[in-house]
Amino acid sequence: MNALISKLKKIAACAVIAFSGMSVYAGDTASWTDAQGVTWEFDYTDADHTAALRGATGYTDTLDIPATVKVGGTQYRVDAIQGEAFSAAVAPGFLNIKTVVIPDSLTLIEPYAFNGCSKLAAVTFDGDPMNINMVASSFNGTPYLARVNANDKFANAITLTGTEGFATGCNILASAEPGEPDDHDGNENRSLWWKWKAPAGMTAAAFHTFASSFDTVIGVYTGMSVNALTEVAFNDDRLGESLSFAKCAVTPGQIYYIRVSGFGQSGGDVNLCWKAANGFSCVDIDGLMVGFTGNCPANVTIPKTITWIMKGAFDGSVYGEDLGNLKSVTMPESVVGIQEGAFYTCPNLSSVTFGRGLLILEYGAFNACSSLVGKTLYLPWTVEDAAGDSFCEFGGALTVQAPDTLSDQLYGGTYGEYGPTVLTASYYTPSLDGLTTVTLYPEGGKFGLGVPVGGEDGSTSIHLQSGLSDWSQAFSRKPTRPGYAFGGFWASGHAQEVWDENMKFKGNTSYWTSDGKWKYTASTLDVHAVWDRLTYTVTFNPTNGKVSRSTKVVQSNGTYGPLPAATQDGYDFLGWFTERSGGTQVTETTKVTQKCDHTLFAHWKAKTFTVSFNPTNGSVDPKSKTVQYNKAYGALPVATQTGYNFLGWFTE
Repeated sequence: MNALISKLKKIAACAVIAFSGMSVYAGDTASWTDAQGVTWEFDYTDADHTAALRGATGYTDTLDIPATVKVGGTQYRVDAIQGEAFSAAVAPGFLNIKTVVIPDSLTLIEPYAFNGCSKLAAVTFDGDPMNINMVASSFNGTPYLARVNANDKFANAITLTGTEGFATGCNILASAEPGEPDDHDGNENRSLWWKWKAPAGMTAAAFHTFASSFDTVIGVYTGMSVNALTEVAFNDDRLGESLSFAKCAVTPGQIYYIRVSGFGQSGGDVNLCWKAANGFSCVDIDGLMVGFTGNCPANVTIPKTITWIMKGAFDGSVYGEDLGNLKSVTMPESVVGIQEGAFYTCPNLSSVTFGRGLLILEYGAFNACSSLVGKTLYLPWTVEDAAGDSFCEFGGALTVQAPDTLSDQLYGGTYGEYGPTVLTASYYTPSLDGLTTVTLYPEGGKFGLGVPVGGEDGSTSIHLQSGLSDWSQAFSRKPTRPGYAFGGFWASGHAQEVWDENMKFKGNTSYWTSDGKWKYTASTLDVHAVWDRLTYTVTFNPTNGKVSRSTKVVQSNGTYGPLPAATQDGYDFLGWFTERSGGTQVTETTKVTQKCDHTLFAHWKAKTFTVSFNPTNGSVDPKSKTVQYNKAYGALPVATQTGYNFLGWFTE
């Protein structure tokens, strides 16, 4: 309940000061009230039109720092928060702050700016926090600092367990300890620490920072004191990448300390992954192979869980003797891409078998693999994009048999550190000997006009008489189905994709030999359309409020499901609607009927409050009034007291 208190003074001493809501200031100090009713106190300078905040009143548990403030009609950019500006040790009211939103205009948060804010658990940065000069003491005594800096010190290293997993952190407020290892760059960088005990039976491990948000450096150490550690493994960049991968032999039962920092004092979100194995094992993130543990055996078969072999996964310039035994690599159909430098300087690699799902072969994928000289490699029909110098710097000749669709992509004659590479490419086209009829079933969809169909199932058949010219008819026979996305044609009983969603033929092992010959034994082939329900992104517009989640993916013809909550000071949330004004309300059970990305809008109703009038030793009637948030108070009663003039109603 709000209260307005009358200011009653003796007639002889009456001096009225009216506060109009505009800025009031003296010299270079001012205050300004924003649209949410928060009054910001600040120092400002006309030289560069910047302001440094000194405090605030009228805030809730969320402190949304403004990017600009005003003095009179002049706007000033907020670029700093002064020391103790929001210190609960100075003003206990700041104990209520739970969330702070920092604008991208800010460049400085002085020490102890939020000192002692014991409920401050979340700080959101609109821009890059590394552009702000701040230190740990800026958030001294806050749960936020305790969370992000939990493992800033070696003694507070967070424990990792198990043979594999991942951990997260943030080093924007971290610092280097006296005596801790450096990053081989001469800087005292922002470091975080973890510790891991090698499980029984494990002899090798790898640690990496892929998916981190900044240029990381990683080190692995043994020892029990920060100033007396032995380096076991270290990595800054790998093949020019800003992320790090360190591998080493491990002893079961030994404790290893892992240190992640930012090159050149950079910082951001840390994603630390680890994997241990008894010797060789592929290391991946969600199917992206980034490296391996242990020493490579002579023959490596890539697991079927791998979809991409990433840059430097088999990097001889980094792993050296760990790759010395590698002679052959066999890839499954799940591998769709091989990145630049994936097999860089593998000196004894002499045999590569590609899976029939391969689509992309990047520049220098097999750079300086000298033992491939004199060999012949087969690229499957599925390859859509192959860099001209995917094979380079061999110091000799290499033959590649490739589908004729790559005839304008592969070339030879490249020269590098290991001498010239002469690439001879021969091209093949698939043979359809023995196959006479392919029948396409739309499975609920429909073919376009002009496509002959037969029977109630709506199928269409292609009769192969002149090889590829007939086979290509399928490209114009892509079905459609409202509310669904076409996922390709799959062969009946073979669980193999024959045409993809763009009606591009997929050369799977079940149908093609390595040199492009058709090997299906039957004369007919039935394929069936696969359909995926379409998904759309819903954006939640809080309409001047705040929302816990800004977007959500929904499925066509499904329901919206749980919807996020919205809040706005002084208003009750009425729900989500299809229009900013009016429209139809959407609930979690509402069916998704819009066939596109769309926006839902929060609707609000202003809260009402009872204002009590305290006459301060005088008399007033009525004693209270109902008002609506963000609306004028309207007519106010007049208070009386013998011997005094009534000056008006005030908040204090």
